[in-house]
Amino acid sequence: MQERYLGDIHDFFKMNFLEYLSTYTGQLIGLNWYLVRPEHISKLEIKKNDGEKRSYLYKDEYIEINNLLINELKSYEKFNNRIIKNFARITKFKKSVKFYNEFLTIEKRKDWFNESKVFFDKTKIIFLDPDNGLGFEKTGKNSLKYININELLEYYNLDKTIIFTQFQSFNKNYKIYLNEIISRLEQYGIKMEYPIIRNRSGPNTFYLTVSKKRNYNICNCYTEYSKTSNKVELVIF
Repeated sequence: MQERYLGDIHDFFKMNFLEYLSTYTGQLIGLNWYLVRPEHISKLEIKKNDGEKRSYLYKDEYIEINNLLINELKSYEKFNNRIIKNFARITKFKKSVKFYNEFLTIEKRKDWFNESKVFFDKTKIIFLDPDNGLGFEKTGKNSLKYININELLEYYNLDKTIIFTQFQSFNKNYKIYLNEIISRLEQYGIKMEYPIIRNRSGPNTFYLTVSKKRNYNICNCYTEYSKTSNKVELVIF
C-alpha cells in the first residue's frame, strides 16, 4: 500500500469488507497496510500515475453499496490529504479496524514485521494489504510490494486468521492464477479452506483467507457478504 492510493476503488472494497466482517464477527480486525514509500522501491515507481481510480465516488452503483463510506473517501480525492496516519486517527472505521501504520523498508523489514506481531498480539483476524499480493520468495526492493511467505507463515503459526489482498494477473485466467497460488501455499503446509472473495474492479482484486483451523462463522460471513453487491462474488475450489 502506498499513501497516494488512499481512497481509491480498492480502498472502497477493502474498507467496506472490513466493516462488514467486523460487524458480523463482533471482532476488531487488524489491518497491516504493508505501507511503503515509492522512492524506497525504484525511480520508475515514483513516476507512476496510478491510484487515481476514483470515478466510483460518483456512481450510483457504489453509492448504493455504502454511501457513508463514499462520503468519507471523497476527502481523499485531494492528493495532499492522503496521509495514512491521519486517516487512521479520524476515520469512523477505527471502531472496526486496528491499523498498523508503520512504513516498511528493506533494511528494517524484520524489525517492522516483529513489531506488527506485538501490535496484533490480541487480534485474532488480520488483513494484509500489500501493493501486489503474496510474493513467496521475491527479493530486492520490489519485494516491498509483496507479502513474504515467511511472514504469512509466522502469522499463521500464531493461530491468526489471515486475509490478504491478491491482484489479478494480467496474463492468466483468474482461476488458473488462484489455483497456482493455492498449490504453492499447500507446499508450505497451508491449506485453503475458505472461499475466495473476488472484487469486480479494474483490475480485479481477491481476498484469500488462511488459518490453522477453519472458522465456519467467517465462511458464513463471506457467503452473506457476497449477497450485498453484484460487484462481489465468491470463488470456490
